[in-house]
Amino acid sequence: PARALSDGPNAVPLKHMRQLLETLVALDAVTKAAPFLEDQIGD
Repeated sequence: PARALSDGPNAVPLKHMRQLLETLVALDAVTKAAPFLEDQIGD
């Protein structure tokens, strides 16, 4: 991956994977906590 044109710079080291996944799970929960405004328009 260090010399790959696309994968190298985008690779997340495994030692950082847990923190990244915890952050992504938290972001997912926040985005799903409230209904979409689009679903309420026209009611």
